[in-house]
Amino acid sequence: MDIFWFFYFLAKHSFWSQVLISSIGAFVGFILALWLYYRRQQEDKSKEIRKANETNKRISEYHNSLSNSVVEVIEKQIQLIKEYEEKQAQDFIEYKQPQLVTTQHFQRLIMISKDVFYSLESKNKQKGDEWIQNLKDLYKQIDLLEGLLKDIERIVSEAGREYVENHKKVQKLVDDSADDLSKLQMHLETQQEGISKKHKIYDYIKKYISIYNHIVEKQENLSYINKYYLRDFLQEFVDGYKNKNPEITRIAFNMKNTRFVIGAIRDANKQKYFELRRVSRNFCLKISKIQKINNQLFCED
Repeated sequence: MDIFWFFYFLAKHSFWSQVLISSIGAFVGFILALWLYYRRQQEDKSKEIRKANETNKRISEYHNSLSNSVVEVIEKQIQLIKEYEEKQAQDFIEYKQPQLVTTQHFQRLIMISKDVFYSLESKNKQKGDEWIQNLKDLYKQIDLLEGLLKDIERIVSEAGREYVENHKKVQKLVDDSADDLSKLQMHLETQQEGISKKHKIYDYIKKYISIYNHIVEKQENLSYINKYYLRDFLQEFVDGYKNKNPEITRIAFNMKNTRFVIGAIRDANKQKYFELRRVSRNFCLKISKIQKINNQLFCED
């Protein structure tokens, strides 16, 4: 009955009827607009979350790709060091320079470190702060790995420079000794014409001048020079020509000093050999740690 009178009232009073209808329409429109706004906000938020997740995923994939590339580069360097060790261990007089690898991946990892942090922060909001320490440990190991690579570059550079300098020094000493032998040969020829060519000292000198000429012609290495020119000359000198000729004694003394220089070359090459070996072993430890931390950060759900 009340409802009947309500509509009867509206029918008699059209103004209030229009006001009520307009109010109801406005209210419904407001509710609908509010609902559409809320729905749009939810959709935008969902899109942002999906976009952020996709960005984080790409960052993680790129970081993993760089990390794997770093590991591959270091493993290649380890293999090259092993090849160097095998060759160098056969003869420490001759320097066997190892090949070096180069990479820009370390710099790229540093460049994306901030993005990686925010990516992991978003991923681990509900998992505590352990990931922060893991990330610190990861970049610490990466820095150490880059430092080891620079150590290898430094060792190889120093070894190569020292070897070249000492090689030139030995070559000059050897050339000087050959000049002295040639002068002594000419002296004996002019001093004892017809007799000196049959003298043992003359044959001794002639023999090693011939060996020197072979060294120059064939470009023999230091090991050959040390063994067949210097060592054999000094052995024959001790066995049969010591104190026989003052000039021969002087040449022998200089050759002995030349062998000391070669000995220093051998010792330096040994030192660099063991330094590179130590760095190579450290590489393996760092790689293992990086792979473990990387899996904890990026491969766990």
